Amino acid sequence: MPIISSGGAVAFMATMSSIIGFPLPFALVVGIPVWFVVLVVCFVLFFGRILRRDLVLFKDLLRSIVVLICQVLLTFVYPAYLYGFVSVEPSNQKFYVMLLPVIKIIAKNWISYCLGNKYDLMPQIMIFNVDVFNSLYVSSSMQNSQSITTMMEMVALDALLGYVSISDISYLVRDILRLRRKIPKEHPLKTASFLEIALRIIEEDPHARDRLALRRDSSTAVLVRRWSGPTMPAPSRPGSTLSTSRQVLPVDLPASTIATAPERKPVSLQPEPVEGSLNNVFSLKERQRFVERSARVLFTTEFVILVEYTEVIVPFIYSIYTAAMYYLPNHDYYPQIQSFSDAGLADNLGRIIAFGFIELLSLLSNLFLWICYTIQNSLEHNGADFSFSFSWLKS
Repeated sequence: MPIISSGGAVAFMATMSSIIGFPLPFALVVGIPVWFVVLVVCFVLFFGRILRRDLVLFKDLLRSIVVLICQVLLTFVYPAYLYGFVSVEPSNQKFYVMLLPVIKIIAKNWISYCLGNKYDLMPQIMIFNVDVFNSLYVSSSMQNSQSITTMMEMVALDALLGYVSISDISYLVRDILRLRRKIPKEHPLKTASFLEIALRIIEEDPHARDRLALRRDSSTAVLVRRWSGPTMPAPSRPGSTLSTSRQVLPVDLPASTIATAPERKPVSLQPEPVEGSLNNVFSLKERQRFVERSARVLFTTEFVILVEYTEVIVPFIYSIYTAAMYYLPNHDYYPQIQSFSDAGLADNLGRIIAFGFIELLSLLSNLFLWICYTIQNSLEHNGADFSFSFSWLKS
C-alpha cells in the first residue's frame, strides 16, 4: 500500500509539474493529499470488510487518521513559521519566537485527544513528531537569528518548559510521600520505594489494576500488570450460576436413598491478614490514589527523559547534516546555505552546537543528580542507617 500511494503521489506531482512548471510550487504539500487519499482507498479495499464488522476498530482507525493529519500539517506549519521568522525584523524575532511553544502545545494536545486511551503510543508519537520538529526548527531559528537576545530567549523558554515538567513530577512525588508517612515504623515496607509499595497494593487488591487501566494518566498499567502477576478473576454476580445450571433428581426416588451432605459452616470470603499488608494502613481511596500517583510519576518521567534526549540529539544531527550539505556539490539548491562562507558556517553551527551542549548539561544534571545521590547514600560515611540503631555512636 505505501508503494502504491507513493507511486500515485509521484505521478501526480510529475503531471502537475509538466502543466504548471518545475519546480512545482509546494510540491510536497501538493503530493501529500494524493498520497493520503490513495493510501486510505487501498486500506479500505483490503480491510473494508473487517472494518464494517468491527466498529471499535473503525473508530480507532479514524482517530489514527486524524493523528496522521496532524503529523502532515506539522510539515507545513513549521516551515511557514521559519519563513515568518526570517522575514520579520531582527528586533521583532524575540516576540515571534514565542509561537514555537504555542505550536508545540497545540500539536501535543491534538495528538493526546485523538489517541484517547492509547497511552503507550503517546510518548513515541508525540516526541518523535512534535518534539523532533520543534527541536529542529529551534535549531533553524538559532541559525537564522541575528540577535543574542532572541537566542537567550529560546534557552529561557526551554528551561521554563523543563521546569514545568519537573514541577509536575515534584507535585506528584509530594503526594506520594504524604501517604508514605502513614506507614508505621515497624512495618516491613516503611523503607521500601514507592514502586514496591504500589506493587504490594496491587497484589492485595487485584481490582486496582482495572481501575488504573481506566485512567488516562497511566501508560504504566501494562508495566504494573506484568510485575504484579496474573489477574485474579472478578467474582461473578449472585445468582449467575443458578441461571445456567440445574440439579436433576429422579422423580419417585425414595427419601432414604437420597444422600444428604453434612451441614458445614459458611466459609469466610475475607482474605487472611498477610504479613506486611497495607490494607490496615491505607483506606481504599488512599490506596487507589497511591497507585495512580505512582503511575503518573513513571509516565511523566518517561516523557521528560525522552524530550530531553530529543532536544539534546537534534541540534547535533542538524549541525552534522548542514555541514555535510555545505561541502556537497548540490548545496547551491539549499537557500539556507547558499550565502554561507566557511567562517559564516562555523559561526552559525557554533551557536547551534552551544545550544546542544546546554541541553546536554540539562539532561546530565537530571540523570546524574539522582544517580550520584542514590550511590552516595549507601556509603557508610553518610550514616544512612534505616534501623535507627546508629551502633557506631554507641561504641
